[in-house]
Amino acid sequence: MKKLLLTLSILVLFLTSCAIKEDTLVVIEGESEEKDNMPDYVINIQFDTAIQKKVIENNSSVLKSLPSDLTPIAVSPDSDKVFAYSNIPDMQSELRNRNVVTGNMIGLSKLYVYKPSNQSKKDLGNFLSIKDYKFDESGELFGFIDGSGNVFIYNLSTEQLDRILSSESYKGLSTLSWSRDSKKLMFDTKVIFDISSKEFISIAAESLTPFIKHKFNNNTYLVQMKDVHYYDMITLYDFNNKNYTFIANGIYSDCDNANVIYTKNSMNDLYLTNLKTMENKLIHEGQIYKSCILKSTGDIIYSTLNTNLQSRNRYVIIKLDPVTGLKQSIEAVTPTFYLSPSEDKLNFVGDYSNNELNITLSDFSLTQKISRSEDLDIFKIKTTILKMFKLDYEYSGSYEGYEALAKEIYVNTYDLGPQEALENKLIDYKRFNMPLPGMYKEAYIPSFITIDPILINKNHASVNLGQFFINSLEMMKIYDEWYITGFSTHPNSNEVKEIKTLVKKYLNEIKNKKLEEALKFCKNDEEFVMELIQNADKLDFQVGEVELWSMSDPHRSEFPELSSEAKVKIVINEGNEQKKYKLILSKNHKKT
Repeated sequence: MKKLLLTLSILVLFLTSCAIKEDTLVVIEGESEEKDNMPDYVINIQFDTAIQKKVIENNSSVLKSLPSDLTPIAVSPDSDKVFAYSNIPDMQSELRNRNVVTGNMIGLSKLYVYKPSNQSKKDLGNFLSIKDYKFDESGELFGFIDGSGNVFIYNLSTEQLDRILSSESYKGLSTLSWSRDSKKLMFDTKVIFDISSKEFISIAAESLTPFIKHKFNNNTYLVQMKDVHYYDMITLYDFNNKNYTFIANGIYSDCDNANVIYTKNSMNDLYLTNLKTMENKLIHEGQIYKSCILKSTGDIIYSTLNTNLQSRNRYVIIKLDPVTGLKQSIEAVTPTFYLSPSEDKLNFVGDYSNNELNITLSDFSLTQKISRSEDLDIFKIKTTILKMFKLDYEYSGSYEGYEALAKEIYVNTYDLGPQEALENKLIDYKRFNMPLPGMYKEAYIPSFITIDPILINKNHASVNLGQFFINSLEMMKIYDEWYITGFSTHPNSNEVKEIKTLVKKYLNEIKNKKLEEALKFCKNDEEFVMELIQNADKLDFQVGEVELWSMSDPHRSEFPELSSEAKVKIVINEGNEQKKYKLILSKNHKKT
């Protein structure tokens, strides 16, 4: 009788989870909310960390014969092959790294498949630093994304390497996950790719489809999937019963059979969930560039931005004991590392080819050879940009405090034409009572920020950030410190010269009281223009700052030739009184 009651209770628990039976989906309301407890069928999974520790011990044995000039990335599940690389000097990747304000580095490397049994190695070719890599369920296929965003699959049986997706087809891919049948890949939790047809499948059509992240036993896995609202969701999934149990909303990073770590989006806010108690806690708020759990110890390793923005070491590598909460940290010039399969070292991708860094995990000590340092002007420009983002996204104090901090970042200038970054920021703060309203910024400070291109001419710099709302900056060096002078002002561009000529001509027509010409291109402000014409003898007109916009508020123009709108400040002096107005010009046609 007791067994019968137990069976019925387990059946009830199965039915209260989300059941997927072939093409039929039943969703119980509230399933995608955070859970405090897990159903019995999940609790009964063996959360055995000893299994993974044995894998690490085996990897250590396998890697003993690896040549010293090779850096290991992964050991195949059957321990027969090791994927490893050696660095190759490369000016292009160094130039790309120079333009990174914050984000992961890349380097050129030669990738090998090494066989410990006969100590042979197969050259797979040259690749920019691999972003992500995973074996499929069978252990026969090794998929990886290189630093350019190309996707490759290496068949361990046939020893054949195939590029299945070119970066030209879909740009910016960073992470991959396998389907259980090895027929599909999910990239960045956003798109699903069918390997045989080489076609993308709409993620909306594939919600609640599990992609494997970590295996517990023959049928139960930690998976990444989309819920019915297409939000990222991490679950424990039983492939036999096609049941899942919700763990968290987020993007999976790693698991050691006891804990799972994940981020809220791809590179921000690191969380930890204890799989036995389902306790969920934030362990780091802010940028996360790399993160993993050491299966041998349970410690968590991650890289993040250094809070000391004046340090030439822009990043911090942190080792966290999840039980005691004890943290150890090391500053570094790069956040990008590969965890050795033997878990004895972190091997870093340097900012320059000849800069070498690694951390020995037994005592968490850094060994480095820094042969080249970043140009001081480039470093200070990046620091000013980071200070801008942190002030825009994190400040919540008084206006007086904001003004003091803004003066460390922005300045007004008439050099290369009027630019009023400081004045504009202070006016905006008074207008919104915050540095930036929600519509002007993303949910987080972008984790990957680049300056591409950056043009430095003595004490002036033009910087393109390529962000959605904050694009081009003009900067000036004053007493060896760099300040932002304008947003999408492009003072050297032909477009700004053309606009200034057009506006000066328009103001002269007002000054000379040419009513017909003055009203010809004016919309909705006829009465104001007529008033200016009547008082023209007492007024002095000047053309102030010009900002170029790609569409309209809040989209500033990244490149002047692509702008479709201009906002021009008109300074009108009447005696000792000065007033500023904004004149808006729009393109009615492509070149008008």
